[in-house]
Parts: sequence; C-alpha cells; structure tokens
Amino acid sequence: MAASALLAGTAGTAGMVYGQELDLYYEGKRPDQAQLADVHRYKTGMLLNAAAQLGATAADARPAQCQALERYAFGIGLVFQIVDDILDVTATEEELGKPTGSDAGNGKVTFATLLGVAGAREEAARANAAAEQALEMFGPRAGFLRALAHNLLERRK
Repeated sequence: MAASALLAGTAGTAGMVYGQELDLYYEGKRPDQAQLADVHRYKTGMLLNAAAQLGATAADARPAQCQALERYAFGIGLVFQIVDDILDVTATEEELGKPTGSDAGNGKVTFATLLGVAGAREEAARANAAAEQALEMFGPRAGFLRALAHNLLERRK
C-alpha cells in the first residue's frame, strides 16, 4: 500500500503533473534559476526520488537514510535536466539521436539559456557534488549511486 501511495503521489498533481504544469506555465516567460529548478524537481526529481524511496523501503532504511537518498535523488534529477539543457544547444542530432534546439524553438528558458553553457555546467557540477555528498553516510556501499551521478554529469547523449 505504501508503495502505491508513493507512486501515485509522485505522478499526480503534487508531483510530475505539477512539474509539467510549471513547465508549460513558464513557456514564453523568464523564470529565475530557483523557479527553473522547481520545474525539474517536480518533473524529474520526483520520479527519481520515488525510485530511491521504494528501494529504501525495501531495504528497511532508517529515516536519516531516506532523507539522504531524497537529497541524492533530487540532486541527480537536477543534474540530468541541466545536462539535457546543455546538450540541446551543444550536441548534434546525430549525437543525441533526437532533434536539438527544440527548447529555444519552443520559447523555453533553460539552464543553458539562463546561465550560459559554462554557467550551466558549473551549476550541474555543484548539484552533482551535493548529490554525492548526500551519500556519505552510506560509505562504499553507495559506489554504484556515485558512479550513476558521475555518468549523468558527464553524459554526451
């Protein structure tokens, strides 16, 4: 029951649906960095946090561990989206396997347009460092999660 409630909350109007609503609301507007981060927190971060919390529940994690995994999940969700924004303006369609430049064509403000590519890369690196730091309490057992965070930061497609 707890798992289905978590998934329903994640996907519903307090989760990904809300993130999509924010995304549409900000089209053609100029959201600031915090507002843009909120869009991604709900669109991507909620989904990743649900996966982390389901794993934590299955492992009988303590509340502090669940909170650390939440910080990690929202952090890597932000990293994923920032890198996606960067790739939309720097990669070719062949590299990505999908059309590029669609965000600008749709009038969307992204981290790359808001901060510039270099600034967006710095923000992604900061979010990644915070996500990895959230895993400290797990020690070497979090090696896979650290590698995942690193791969999301360095991805080229």
